Amino acid sequence: MKWFLMLVLLVTGVELCAGNEDLRALAERAVAGDASAVAQLREAGPAGLAVLVESHPQSAAIIDAVAKQKDASASRLYWYTDFEAAKVAARASGKPILSLRLLGNLDEEFSCANSRYFRTVLYANTEVSRVLREHFILHWKSVRPVPKITIDFGDGRTLERTITGNSIHYVLDSDGRVVDALPGLYGPKAFLKVLTAAEQQAKTGSDLRKFHAAQLQKSFVFDPEDIRLDASSRELMRAKVLPARAAGFLAASKTLVEDPMLRVVQAFEHSLVEDTRQNETVLHRRLHEWFVRGEVTDVEQLNERVYAELFLMPRSDPWLGLAPADAYTALPNDGLRK
Repeated sequence: MKWFLMLVLLVTGVELCAGNEDLRALAERAVAGDASAVAQLREAGPAGLAVLVESHPQSAAIIDAVAKQKDASASRLYWYTDFEAAKVAARASGKPILSLRLLGNLDEEFSCANSRYFRTVLYANTEVSRVLREHFILHWKSVRPVPKITIDFGDGRTLERTITGNSIHYVLDSDGRVVDALPGLYGPKAFLKVLTAAEQQAKTGSDLRKFHAAQLQKSFVFDPEDIRLDASSRELMRAKVLPARAAGFLAASKTLVEDPMLRVVQAFEHSLVEDTRQNETVLHRRLHEWFVRGEVTDVEQLNERVYAELFLMPRSDPWLGLAPADAYTALPNDGLRK
């Protein structure tokens, strides 16, 4: 019997090695420009992404395409975009699902602001990334396109931004049933605290109303370390903002007396404290109340209510609150074009 088990393990190991060799060959073809190889790595799931990141960590665009996430070189996270496929993977692994709903698409630079912050604050964070990879099947779905604005200064300079929008993470059990929802942006360690409680509930399958009633009784406390960005997140921030901010800083001060990123990070972490407090103590509490009252059914119906009542972006408003009916703009047709 012992020899038989050793033989099985040996054969399995050979098959795994052979599979990795095949994935490495696909990775070589993918970075050489073979679109079909990129698609095959994508079909291989997290294993395909892992081999690609290990063998070609600088191939950011290819990594993003396989992961279906912008900045995946920093996160190394594989995201399903087919919910049924995510459920199949969850059942096979026994892991719960973390389903992100956002405006725009996670694999594009200009997704909504919250989801961009997720990519920096949460997904790039070393510990959060590890927990998400090891404990969850990841899925995202776009709720609607994200509004974008371009300001033309008339001298060749333009400023591009997204305006309005919000995102939410749903924790689902391996069959896709809603267990909890984390609205908006949290600091990394604060996010893990809330997420870990939801993960345990998803795995135990105990009384859902009791779980949320208990969460309502807890006093949410976090300290500065729960909010602070780690080195990986700061590195990603630096890659995105430093050239422009450094140029502006030098123009204003003539001499560089400090790292421009210090002010950027400090200001961002300050706003992150307020976001975390608001999202957990106000929005998440309302969600707990919905669960306790038995008003939560499936994730799609819950998401409609979240965007309508919590985020104030009902699907019925095509302008996402940006064109209030009682506002006078002094523009023909209020500047609206359909």
